[in-house]
Amino acid sequence: MTRIRFSSAFTWLIPLALIALGPRVLAQEHVQKKFTVADGLPASFTYRAYADREGYLWIATTAGLSRFDGKQFVNYGLSDGLLSLKSDGLLEDSKGRMWVGTNAGMAEFRNNRFVYYPVSDSATIFGVADFTELRDGRILAETSAGLYEFAGTCWKPLKLASGFDPPHLRCRDVIEAGDGLYAKYDSVIVYRDPAGRWWRLPLPAGNGSISNRLSLAGGTAMASIDNHLYRLSGSQCIAIDTVNNPDKNYFSFAVDTRGSLWAGGADFLKTSLAGSWGRFSDSVSSARNIYFLSADSNAQVWAATSEGLIRIKNISAETIGHERGTPTLVNSIVPLPGGRLLIWSGGKDEFYYYEKGKFRPAALSLGKGNILLMASDHRDGAWVALTSGGFLHLEGSACKKIAAFSFPHRMSEVFDMQSSASRGGIWVCSDSTLLLGDSTGMRSFIPHNTGKPLEKPIRVWEARNGLVLVYLDGQGVFAITPAGDQVSLILQTGFDGHHKGRNQHDVFFYEDRSGEFWITYPGLGLFEYGFGKDHIPYRKRQYTAVTDGLQSDKIISLAADSADRLWIESDAGIDILEKGADDSRILFNYLSENDLGVSLNGFGRLVSMPEENQVWFFTPATIIHFHPGNIQLTKAAPRASIESITLNFKETDWHARGDSVHGYFDIPVNPELPYQNTLSIFFGAPDLGSLSADPQWAYRLLPLDTSWSPPSRLRSVSFARIPAGNYVFEVRSRDKASGWGASAILRFSVIPPFWGTLFFKVFTACLVCALTWLLIRTREKRIHQRAYIAGQLKDMEMKALKAQIKPHFIYNALNSIQALVVSGKKEESLRYIGSFSRLLRQVLEYTENNTISLDKELETLQLYVQVETLRLGMELHFRENFSEDLVSEFEKVPPLILQPFVENAIWHGLSRKEGFKEIVMSATVNGDWLVCEVRDNGIGRLAAMEWKVNSMPIHLSRALEITRKRLIDFNVDGGVDPIVFIDHLDSANKPTGTSVILSISRKPPRGF
Repeated sequence: MTRIRFSSAFTWLIPLALIALGPRVLAQEHVQKKFTVADGLPASFTYRAYADREGYLWIATTAGLSRFDGKQFVNYGLSDGLLSLKSDGLLEDSKGRMWVGTNAGMAEFRNNRFVYYPVSDSATIFGVADFTELRDGRILAETSAGLYEFAGTCWKPLKLASGFDPPHLRCRDVIEAGDGLYAKYDSVIVYRDPAGRWWRLPLPAGNGSISNRLSLAGGTAMASIDNHLYRLSGSQCIAIDTVNNPDKNYFSFAVDTRGSLWAGGADFLKTSLAGSWGRFSDSVSSARNIYFLSADSNAQVWAATSEGLIRIKNISAETIGHERGTPTLVNSIVPLPGGRLLIWSGGKDEFYYYEKGKFRPAALSLGKGNILLMASDHRDGAWVALTSGGFLHLEGSACKKIAAFSFPHRMSEVFDMQSSASRGGIWVCSDSTLLLGDSTGMRSFIPHNTGKPLEKPIRVWEARNGLVLVYLDGQGVFAITPAGDQVSLILQTGFDGHHKGRNQHDVFFYEDRSGEFWITYPGLGLFEYGFGKDHIPYRKRQYTAVTDGLQSDKIISLAADSADRLWIESDAGIDILEKGADDSRILFNYLSENDLGVSLNGFGRLVSMPEENQVWFFTPATIIHFHPGNIQLTKAAPRASIESITLNFKETDWHARGDSVHGYFDIPVNPELPYQNTLSIFFGAPDLGSLSADPQWAYRLLPLDTSWSPPSRLRSVSFARIPAGNYVFEVRSRDKASGWGASAILRFSVIPPFWGTLFFKVFTACLVCALTWLLIRTREKRIHQRAYIAGQLKDMEMKALKAQIKPHFIYNALNSIQALVVSGKKEESLRYIGSFSRLLRQVLEYTENNTISLDKELETLQLYVQVETLRLGMELHFRENFSEDLVSEFEKVPPLILQPFVENAIWHGLSRKEGFKEIVMSATVNGDWLVCEVRDNGIGRLAAMEWKVNSMPIHLSRALEITRKRLIDFNVDGGVDPIVFIDHLDSANKPTGTSVILSISRKPPRGF
């Protein structure tokens, strides 16, 4: 046990301010916290405290209504719709509606506003005592004008049973118990049994107080009338308070989670033992006028009083008071087996034993020297280090000085002392080196492997496995193995003492019964270690104030109980670390510094006797005895609650967008959001059981986010442009001393835009199909049309060929060849046959192509002229005249496009002319046009037309029509006449020949 150094005057010690109970038999203490205007309440005068299903506490005051989440108060007044600031009755019904009774009538709290409903009989309501929901779902209001039932839009007066409703009396309470229905009118109580019969309960004469109650307490129907407390059983009233209150009225009562009955009234608050309601303690509070009592699920009782709202917590402990024969001061405590304590009061020979609730002086004489430190010997005694340099061993009533134990030199400081079971002596952290006292004497311990003493030891602890741990100031943690070697544990512990900049004297070691080892580092928190197979500790967990819930990271002392729960005292309070499943740990903020009522800045210490399941806490002024077996650690994780939802940053009427709304916050059920959306969600986490609620939230939006967001203390989140679909929003909460609680869930959907609806998609699909079909049909028509045109062109080309290479031309050519052969003109016939065959071959070959080069077209014309002149026996000159910039090999023309005009010149212009006969073929380039001219010096068109040749006019007109159509399609320009005739005349106006000018495009369309 670490020595506690105090000034000899003791004038600065701070006394413990816990409220002590009278009868010691209760063995319990209650810590209280009063909330007033200074804490955020609208008024300190409170009438009612009511816990709803979400976990919020509602408080009715003289200045309005308040909602408490464990951390802050949210107040409501006239600006929020209250017509009267004085409230009393409160009820959250099964539909989540919050009903509030005021001096102006009955109101419903809905979406942070109060909505009043009128009474149908126009009665004046100047007080609402309470509300009741019956099993059939009917909502009743007990008012100053009688009993009313909610009818949807108004409140209607209700008569429970004709002849039993007392006239002109205020209805105080209605309850539905397992054995029937009870109603209280001032001091009159009526009862309806399961058969429907009504009874008036016999009660003692009295006027009755307007603050008396009829209520279900722990499932039992109970009533208070004046200064009596009754249990109701059918038509019988059974008094349960054997002490009674002859001068004070009962106002309220409640049963806590332990089964203890609490009762309060004018200037008193008392409680019974669990399950024994007939015996009450003296008043546990000095508050005046306890108007209402309410018990929550965190083993706390809330009292609404005229002086403020009081939270009462049972800590299952007793305060050892300063009575006659008890120590006035406490300097050190050493626990001894059998539940005894050895207490040193600070004086030289002032020792006491505490056993079975009593102190008795211990006749122990120290001799010379003052006490430096006391420590248990882990058997039935204690070691005492003296400033004189000696050691004493206290055992029973004997005080024996160990002659072999003395400091190597006179000591002024002893920092720590620990008995050694493995070496049969004691370890001492002196102000110079680590000492070991055993049967051979007291000496500096020298490790075998280093040969040097351990200097500046601050803390020492010998574990059950024989490993000794030592903290050296400025160096870190070291171990001494059972073989006596020194091992550095800085790597295993993760910390040394060089750079922390903190008081290293506040390092502590502790080993619990399960073998878990603990080290506290000043300002860093608590570290848990386990032992490996080599007995060397390894770090398992770290607990800090910020992340793991300790009230403070400056830890003063540690202790453990028989359930292996670790008790942690810091400068902010006492926490309890309990083992959970799978070697996990659950942290509970048990008591705060305010609960204890004393400054914990180094003045208090925890000691324990795990075998006896006792934990003690002492300061110089007080000793507190905890009873761990009676402590119920029921800290539940805070449950998240959705408090408000807005759409596009505006208040929204969710009735129009959802299936319904739920709860008094009007949270929508399955709402539908428009496609253009920004959804904002506000949430809370009521936590009435936390001493310092500071919740964090995490959320996710399924199916967009499957992982939780990082924990944050922000109480809202916004989502913008949520795409169409169905979603589930989840938010959960935790505080610094718990895991994640149950999630609050919001299901909603986003309506797709009109272009995302099924109808629009089907319509669009049909339209696309129709357009695709129409496009395909149009393209098919165009293909057919082009094929038809191509066929027509082929037909026209074939007709042109037929018109140009006429059958009679072939017949005549063959006849001419035959005549030449018969006449024996062999050479001429062979030349004729060669030219004729080459002409036919080129005609058949070129007609397979859409275009040919100009030089090939001219070659064909030359062959044709040779055949015709041989056949006709005509001497004809054929001459070509091309411009210099014309390259005939690169110019493209339709095949046989010039032949009809050469044929026309031979047969119509030159065949009937006498003398010199000539055809001149000219070609020039004019921009994008190839201009070709076929000129003859024949008789002219007019003279030719005078010849009465029956077949010729028809043939010429058809050939000209076909050739013109071919050139128009080739040129793709209907505005230019591709064929122009020019008649040449001499000075006497007589014809001298004819020219045909053809305009052929040099950029033919695709497909030619």
